[in-house]
Amino acid sequence: MAPVQGMQGEVEIIYQILGSDRQRMVSAAPHARTSFGVTGIRPGFAEQAGARYGAAEGQAFGEVGYAISLSDIAAEPFAGLAWVHLSADPFTETGGVSALSGSSSTDEIGYSTVGARWASNLLMTNGMLLVPRASLAWQHAFGTTTPTAALAFRSTGAAFGIWGVPIARDAALVEAGGDLHLSLQTKLGLFYVGQLAANAQDHSVKGNFTWRF
Repeated sequence: MAPVQGMQGEVEIIYQILGSDRQRMVSAAPHARTSFGVTGIRPGFAEQAGARYGAAEGQAFGEVGYAISLSDIAAEPFAGLAWVHLSADPFTETGGVSALSGSSSTDEIGYSTVGARWASNLLMTNGMLLVPRASLAWQHAFGTTTPTAALAFRSTGAAFGIWGVPIARDAALVEAGGDLHLSLQTKLGLFYVGQLAANAQDHSVKGNFTWRF
């Protein structure tokens, strides 16, 4: 059978305003050695601090693929770009000597993804339809991959910075699984999703059951 092929794409833009009411418990173990440089924080110390602040998140995503169908197998090489923006307002905690203040922050990162998807239809002898699927892609992150925050103790003004867990610069994205159509109204799905990088890995298994009525 001659292959059927065609170009297709999608674009998605999301922007949302966020609000956060954060509470945290601060404590020091009875035999801990403290070196915060803040009067009042000693071994056995405990108090609660919190703050409200606003934030905004924006995401933009675009992908182009080329669908190829031959017999019962469908394949689609694809390439995509994504951009994620997060900005947070400055905040000032209420509490005690451990209360913090933080300056406004902006984090942005972009992703490029290149890969391919495969799917097929297998009609079983009992009349059920099995649709196996798989996807393999390479994802590259560009921009600042380590989130940071500038904070200070309200009681003394002592400033310090913190660094978050860095995002992998390059990673392989793997998906494999399928849908089992039990009938025209019911479907059972099971998928493995993995992100594999040089210094970090993330694995998950997702299942779903759909009943249309």
